[in-house]
Amino acid sequence: TPGVKPPVGNALRKMVFTFNRYGCSRSPEYAQAWIRISAQRLSAFQATAKQKRTLAKTSKLLLWGLPRITESPESLMKYVRNISGAFTGGALGGLLDSFNIWFMGKVGLSDLIGISMKPDFTAPWLYQRMIWGGLWMLLLLIPVWKDRTILRGMAASIFPSAMVLLVVFPSMNKGVLGLEFGITMPMVVITLNFIYGIFAAYWYVATCSNQNHK
Repeated sequence: TPGVKPPVGNALRKMVFTFNRYGCSRSPEYAQAWIRISAQRLSAFQATAKQKRTLAKTSKLLLWGLPRITESPESLMKYVRNISGAFTGGALGGLLDSFNIWFMGKVGLSDLIGISMKPDFTAPWLYQRMIWGGLWMLLLLIPVWKDRTILRGMAASIFPSAMVLLVVFPSMNKGVLGLEFGITMPMVVITLNFIYGIFAAYWYVATCSNQNHK
């Protein structure tokens, strides 16, 4: 109507609340809450979608170059043998690595190089390290440097070394790189893991392929 000002501010809010009592509209607070809930649901959906994309990319990386197991029974057996060889090599490599770090503390070599880490050779500690050792060496399934076994094993060992130095040791309150154990701890971890990775790579090549290796 000309000359009549539309309601604003509190008057408009009061009118909307009155109108809402008859079931014809919603209050501004309801609209704002609905928008917030919708935004939260959208953010959760986007996060879930991002996680799915990341998982898909990781799966493609791990499965890249593996034989197609649906082609024939021979391909299936080769697929299983590759996984078994990589995991077993990594588990035995983890056993070797655990013995090395324990033996260093037992004979006094750790004290000589200034390392305070002297684990007890117990079943739970050993079991955990062997399982993780096997899982990490599934990286050997990636078909790179097939004719360079030593380099392949060393490259695969870089990832567990980084995990220990950058995640595990800080979570144990031993600082980044585990320097609380000693200044030479990073070098010890990398060296022992090189041995672990090379052992696992040779085991994998010996059990899963007939190719020449260095």
